[in-house]
Amino acid sequence: MDCENVDREKDSIDRIQSELSEWILHIESARRKDRKLGKVDRSATRLLGQLIESGPMSAAALSEVFQLDPSTVSRQTSALVGRGLVQRVSDPKDGRVSLLEVTDAGRDAFMEMREARRSFYTELLRGWPEEDKLKFGNYLRKLNQDTVDLLKSAAKPSK
Repeated sequence: MDCENVDREKDSIDRIQSELSEWILHIESARRKDRKLGKVDRSATRLLGQLIESGPMSAAALSEVFQLDPSTVSRQTSALVGRGLVQRVSDPKDGRVSLLEVTDAGRDAFMEMREARRSFYTELLRGWPEEDKLKFGNYLRKLNQDTVDLLKSAAKPSK
C-alpha cells in the first residue's frame, strides 16, 4: 500500500470514528430530553426485545446472544425484574432453572419506546431519499455484524 492510500484509509477511519462518537452524543442528548425515548435504557430495550421475540430465556442464554459477561446481564435483568418489566419463571423442562419472561408492563414499555424511536428516526431522516435510508441501514447492519464477529474472534483463546 502506498503512502497516499495509507493516509486516505487513516483519514476515513478517523472520520468514521469521529462521526460515530458525535452521533452517539447527539442521540444520548435526545434520549435525555425526551421522556419516551429515555423511559427504558438501551441495554434494557435490547433485552426486552430479545425476550419478546424469542420468548422466555435464561440469563445465560441472553449473555450468549449479546456476547455480554453474565454478571452484566444479571445486573440488567435484576433491574428489569425490580421495575416489573420482566419476571422470573421456572423452566418447564428443568424446574431448577429460572427463565426470564416479559410482563405485560414490559411489553407495553417496549412498544411505547419503540414507537417513540420510530417517530424520532422518521423525523430525523425525513429529508433522506428512501434509497439512501436503505443503503445506510445495510451499512449499519454490516457494521454491527462485523463488530460481533470481531468480538467473538477476540474472545477465543489464543493457542
